[in-house]
Amino acid sequence: MTVLKDHGGEASAKNAGARAASGEFVVILDADDVFLPGRLGAIAELACLRPDLDIITTDAFLEVEGRIDRRVYTAAWTFATDDQRQAILERNFIFGHVAVRRELPLAAGGF
Repeated sequence: MTVLKDHGGEASAKNAGARAASGEFVVILDADDVFLPGRLGAIAELACLRPDLDIITTDAFLEVEGRIDRRVYTAAWTFATDDQRQAILERNFIFGHVAVRRELPLAAGGF
């Protein structure tokens, strides 16, 4: 689904998308981003396997001037797998292009 909205800023656009969505999770793709084939399927599979998760993300490639610069998760920037609630308070390790359980931003009043 594509939701177009004039003016209001990034949060306003994300809120419009979350309200229009009908799935359990919301994934937002900005105009300058591209998902690799299979990314959404992998997120959906993990959501089914781990119903306890509210936020799901994957590794990603970061591009600079059209060339892959690096991956997001490296030895220097790791993804916490144990006690994630505590780990995120210590260091926000979540790459921004997440799938978030739709009810959470809506219940909090939006992004």
